Amino acid sequence: MSRYVDKDNEKFPWSDGYYSTEIILYNEQGQKVERNEKREYKNSFEVIGERPNLKFEKKDKIFLERTLYYYDSEGNLTREELKKWRADEGIETDVELLTTHHFYVKDDEYEEHLKVTVKEIV
Repeated sequence: MSRYVDKDNEKFPWSDGYYSTEIILYNEQGQKVERNEKREYKNSFEVIGERPNLKFEKKDKIFLERTLYYYDSEGNLTREELKKWRADEGIETDVELLTTHHFYVKDDEYEEHLKVTVKEIV
């Protein structure tokens, strides 16, 4: 899926618009195994410094996300690994790693699903 958002359709344009592309891969069972997203902002405002000496600079920004999905032998989602980062500086910056573990309890009368997310800022 790709889309473009035009600055003229926003109340306050933080950029001249952006492109977003999402690619999802599935396995033979129809389960999502990988998701990749790229958002590219054109002439976006960048805040430089701290108060009271704030400056605004316009630059292109690129944000990337990659999620991997893991399943057990019964087809239950057991783990999601999400990596978010910024790629417009020529190197990876603002890297975040999020791992979500999924736990299931199934009984004749009820079913529980517990999600635990661990966030790491690199």
